[in-house]
Amino acid sequence: MGSICMKSLENQPEKPNQNLEFIREMSWPEALEIWRANEADLEHWVTYCQERGHASWEGFRAKAISRMNLEKRRWKLFSIPDPTGIIPQFYAGPFKGWVRDHFKGRDFTTIAEIADSEKVKNHSVIQEIRNNFPKNTSHNRTR
Repeated sequence: MGSICMKSLENQPEKPNQNLEFIREMSWPEALEIWRANEADLEHWVTYCQERGHASWEGFRAKAISRMNLEKRRWKLFSIPDPTGIIPQFYAGPFKGWVRDHFKGRDFTTIAEIADSEKVKNHSVIQEIRNNFPKNTSHNRTR
């Protein structure tokens, strides 16, 4: 079973993408809606945002969206036929906590490096996701 990937193409080191199947160009509002749909209503995200003084997921994410200039980037939608083979090689987003805990002074790190850390392996939300991984991904909502 495949998965779907949204990718902004600016400022990323070149890596071969033979494991990604292009579906279509997409707008920033479409990419944002997929991101929101995947996170905004999850209980741990609602709690996380509220604990940081934000009334909504959108309010919480606004700073990252602005800092990374996401609305001005080009976005493409890809299918990932072998997610377990390729996703670990993806570069991680430069989110404050990930940069602090996993980038080790580098400009980039991979999902595999983050996933291999003890902090992530022992994180209760990650364990919950692992134990109850959804059967449907963005794949069903974006074609």
